[in-house]
Amino acid sequence: MPVPFVDMRAELVALAGGDFVRRELTSECAIVLHYWGCPPLEQGVHEAAMATFHHHFVNNGWPNIGYHYHVSWPDGAVAYVGDVFTARANVSGLNHLAIGICVEGDLKGDIPDAVIEGVRCAIGSIHAEVVRRMGDKGQFVYGLPIYGHKEFALPGHGTVCPGPGGMRIVEALRVC
Repeated sequence: MPVPFVDMRAELVALAGGDFVRRELTSECAIVLHYWGCPPLEQGVHEAAMATFHHHFVNNGWPNIGYHYHVSWPDGAVAYVGDVFTARANVSGLNHLAIGICVEGDLKGDIPDAVIEGVRCAIGSIHAEVVRRMGDKGQFVYGLPIYGHKEFALPGHGTVCPGPGGMRIVEALRVC
């Protein structure tokens, strides 16, 4: 069964009145998994991504949402929320290298298979978008590593993100 997917980039840029700066994607980039440490929002991926946008844009004062993709719990629906060719705000000091995927919820306990499939779908979308826009020069994207936020963070920027459950997702995707 296909994972529900919605492209929210234009909507969020219109709401924010702008976006993060452009960046080049290279083979030094990495996919970084995050979690939004809250109870899962059961109103759907669009509304959950809008709640994250509100937190980042209104509360934090950022130019837009800090991630590239948002995956909802428990259905694994995916929202494409930030152009992969922009350096967003998801790994301090390394945003120029990070492609951020955020999974809603605290990721404790069992992780539904649908959520793992949602993250896999987001990664597939990253691959398709990069190859579509870069052609053969974008083939490097298929070899990009996936990390949990805590693994990719600079020294001194300690975090538990994406938590034990998020790391189980990362490990599951590393063996694919």
